[in-house]
Amino acid sequence: MISRCGLTCTECPAYLATQANDVAKAGEVAASWAKQFHIKVTVNDVWCDGCLVEGRKCAHCGECKIRACATERGLDNCGHCDDFACDELQGFFRMVPHAKATLENILTPPGVNLPAKPRTRCCSPRSIPPGLWNPGWRP
Repeated sequence: MISRCGLTCTECPAYLATQANDVAKAGEVAASWAKQFHIKVTVNDVWCDGCLVEGRKCAHCGECKIRACATERGLDNCGHCDDFACDELQGFFRMVPHAKATLENILTPPGVNLPAKPRTRCCSPRSIPPGLWNPGWRP
């Protein structure tokens, strides 16, 4: 599942912990993100069923401008938007460049044979260089 901003929800450690209903794993994710991003993150902040479906959302979903915009426009993700890539996304892509590549893959028209792009990872602390992404980020 690709989120509105281009993160791959189904590879996210918070999503995986939520789907497994694994409180210990969610606690590990919260501790890891708190340490990496220097913010307070609790277990309740990481429960997430993905931003495309009904259910639990991580704490950032409620304040995510990218998610709000795509939802308002009725889009599954920003790769389908006529305004791709807007200023809001450009700022996000500077922190999470692999999300841009994911959305660009969506923009490739059917039948066009472009070289395959590598599959990307989501927001796990191992996949984003330290200091580049903060789950509490606000532009």
